[in-house]
Amino acid sequence: GQRRAIPAGAALLGLLDDIQATASELAAVTDLSNMASELSDAVLLATEVREWYLEYAKLDPYAAGSSGVNMMMALGYVCGAWVMGQSALKAKQLLDAGEGDTGFLQTKLKTAHFYFDHLLPRSESYFAAVMAGSESMMALEVDQF
Repeated sequence: GQRRAIPAGAALLGLLDDIQATASELAAVTDLSNMASELSDAVLLATEVREWYLEYAKLDPYAAGSSGVNMMMALGYVCGAWVMGQSALKAKQLLDAGEGDTGFLQTKLKTAHFYFDHLLPRSESYFAAVMAGSESMMALEVDQF
């Protein structure tokens, strides 16, 4: 049969729902609860930016061109945190069960914390750039490049 295209806005909401589900799992683990709140905050911001963008794009024909790269970078960092959160959950589960390579699993937890501390915050600046709109980008004339 034919495939129906899922509107990009709806696909993003589905993705953000999946990421929020991981944040909820992290919240249930004492040692990982700080990651849960950071991931939930990132999902909330991504949702707000999505809503803003869908309205802004109706008014500005340059919206996609001016924000596409920044949106993808922001979501890349959020998705990276999602994967690192899932890895942390699995590592903690195995450590608590006394299974797996302890050194490797402890390193996995440390790298997840590093990601949340040093890389996930970058998504905020990319989201801010998305919401800056296209005005300053489009202010230059072709001969000014």
